[in-house]
Amino acid sequence: MSDARDRRSRPDETQSGGGGGTRASRSARSVSVPDEALDGARAVLAASGLDAAVERAGHAGDMLVVEAPADRLEDVRACATELRKLGFRYVTIEIAPDA
Repeated sequence: MSDARDRRSRPDETQSGGGGGTRASRSARSVSVPDEALDGARAVLAASGLDAAVERAGHAGDMLVVEAPADRLEDVRACATELRKLGFRYVTIEIAPDA
């Protein structure tokens, strides 16, 4: 009886299917983004006239965080496709505090 309860409390470790996969298969899809990608992100943003701070985040480093002023959000958004081509799975925008 305790075995059944354990399976219900940890479905992602004991069951496959349902499209979610196991924890191991989800982490296997994560790819670490090289350090050069941050330089590339800065270059893409600079080409659009943005001097934005960038940093890598996430467990696998596959998330790019771009800090930009509120009035430049659309400019950052326009760069998202190019930034993802550098290997980032997600591009997030952090609104910079007023200076």
